Amino acid sequence: MEASNNGKKLPYTKKKYSEAKGCTAEAMRFWNECLPEAEPYTKEEHASAEGCTAEAKSLWNLVVSKSEQYTKMEIITNKTVTK
Repeated sequence: MEASNNGKKLPYTKKKYSEAKGCTAEAMRFWNECLPEAEPYTKEEHASAEGCTAEAKSLWNLVVSKSEQYTKMEIITNKTVTK
């Protein structure tokens, strides 16, 4: 966040962030929300992450509005349709 706020290059890439221990659905949502200039996570990546519950999908829709949204059915069934 500090690098982003100061207009500096991020110290790691999305790939490195994804490979880090603890990169959960919540961490991916946080990445998309707080680092809009960085390569965003997709809905499919988020859906396959640890901790991607119906609640996590609802939060994704509320907070990450610029990314593809989950449908009500995907949230209710906690299954995601992949394209």
